[in-house]
Amino acid sequence: MNQKLELKITGNISEISQGLDFVKDNLNIEITQSGKTVLVRKSEKETIVWEKSGEYGIDYVEKADFFRSLAILCDRIRCGDKGFALREKRKFSQTGIMLDVSDNAIPTVETVKKYLASVALMGINMFMLYTEDVYEMEKYPMFGYMRGAYTKEELKCVDDFADSLGIELIPCIQTLAHLDLALRWPYAAGFKENTYTLLPDCDETYEFIEEMFKTSRECFRTNKINVGMDEAGGLGLGKHLQKHGYEKSYDIMIRHINKVVEIAEKYDYEPMMWSDMFFKLGNLGGDYDLTSKIPSSASDELPENIKMLYWDYCVEDTPTTKAAIKRHEDLGRETYFAGGIWTWNRITANYDKSFSSATNQLKACKEAGVDKVLVTIWGGHRTNYINFNETLPAIQIWAENTFSDNPGEKHIKKMFKICTGYNLDDWKALYVDSFSDEEMKKYKDPVNWCINASFQHFFQDIMTGLMDKTLSGFDFKSHFEKYLEKAKEVKNLGDMQWMFDKSVVLYEYLMKKCDIGVRIYDAYNENNKEELSHILETLGELKDLLDKYEEILYSMWVREYKIFGWNVHSAYFGKVRASITNAIRRISGYLSGEIDRLEELEVEKVYYNDCEYPLTEISAPDSMMSVS
Repeated sequence: MNQKLELKITGNISEISQGLDFVKDNLNIEITQSGKTVLVRKSEKETIVWEKSGEYGIDYVEKADFFRSLAILCDRIRCGDKGFALREKRKFSQTGIMLDVSDNAIPTVETVKKYLASVALMGINMFMLYTEDVYEMEKYPMFGYMRGAYTKEELKCVDDFADSLGIELIPCIQTLAHLDLALRWPYAAGFKENTYTLLPDCDETYEFIEEMFKTSRECFRTNKINVGMDEAGGLGLGKHLQKHGYEKSYDIMIRHINKVVEIAEKYDYEPMMWSDMFFKLGNLGGDYDLTSKIPSSASDELPENIKMLYWDYCVEDTPTTKAAIKRHEDLGRETYFAGGIWTWNRITANYDKSFSSATNQLKACKEAGVDKVLVTIWGGHRTNYINFNETLPAIQIWAENTFSDNPGEKHIKKMFKICTGYNLDDWKALYVDSFSDEEMKKYKDPVNWCINASFQHFFQDIMTGLMDKTLSGFDFKSHFEKYLEKAKEVKNLGDMQWMFDKSVVLYEYLMKKCDIGVRIYDAYNENNKEELSHILETLGELKDLLDKYEEILYSMWVREYKIFGWNVHSAYFGKVRASITNAIRRISGYLSGEIDRLEELEVEKVYYNDCEYPLTEISAPDSMMSVS
């Protein structure tokens, strides 16, 4: 921890005084009348952090700039620097974060506030809470039932806190699809297209949506709102087809957008929506297939007051991103860009992929003139095990690309230390699915975007390991051991230390499990009962490590999240534990003579989905089980 600084903040401080109180612990500063004097002034052109003749100052353009500048100034004071004038100007008017709080990981208000304080020091000035059904609506008491839904008071509290730091808190809801958990109750029977999607052209649907806007208006001060509308598969092919007959999905969507925007305007909102459906309905080639034929009438048919959010988490080359941005001109509306930190469908975040995609995509945004960008942090298939603090290095990448044209890793490391107090190299010990360029070139499945090998090893069944042959083509044991040693070296990080302690247990577990299915298979088919006896001991150790890992996560969960959602994660731990228990039972029975054969080990091992590449990606735990 840095030495404590005493500062006397003077000048134009009325709008930053409350936020100053919220970040002082992060910066290890104390506001006193006898500390070093820092003169604060508003600026219209650029932000300047300066020292001149023993006086310090911050000239800032907007509130969020002040808090980033304060972090930089504290570092300069601690370094003893003199005679400096550091100038910064935003390349994007807004750089934000969209945090998924709907996927069985609902952070408490205090957790969100702590995260906001951390990213405020990086200069983040926009934040979206992605809420599918995790906010309360008075008219629909079953909406968000048993999901840990935020109350109006909680959302107002977060909004006030964000505003004090110069961060615009924007509601991020769904007004078409992604509502399966909200639509499962009887109240929704009359206005759902299918189990996942709302029914367009239905009065009940728009009454439901209006309540969403009414609730949001009571909680957030912003006039912006993200209304979702992405990935609405089967639009027009469910109840709408039964009621009205066949109609093109595109025509239904256009009507629905206009109706939703009409309601949004009633509550003084300027809505934005994800843009992927315009590409999907034009072609079946993918989320943003550049060969899609967006109707020439789209610009005229869309309401004037709608913004587009182009999301892409995969592409790493600047020209492709620029081409997709260019295609959005066909829609005739302002386009935001949304990238992603790879947190979904994995046990640990993937820093390498997040870094590479952000660097190239943000370069494209600057060249194409995109004014507003954000990075998404998604859960995945109800298995959301990643703590938000693990994403901080990737947030720093977005922050530095906001204030620099082409920041390198050395600069990002320096700013991460300034803004958080931590070494970025330590954080890399958390990202176990990072592989060298040589390893990726030789072993990576070329059709996959982002490797999640640890996720596969964690969840794969032991006796019927569907991925055993595919994964056996790489020395994962040595790989996990390397990261285990890295994680063990990280010490004395205070509130963040638990993440590295958790990783030590996880990597020990992965080291023992990564080859155990193949070992069991080979020992059985070679009639090596002595080896099977040794494996039984390893299985017992594996079970103990799993229990320890779950306990660490549970302790974090009850400290930082609402309890709702933990039951789902606990159930997945139960599946993994049952796999170990079953292996112990089966092998013990075979060694004792109670069972004369292990049929599941007599089935020939084949490549998973014909994939011979051991560095691959799987989307859900159940897909790795012979029966889910």
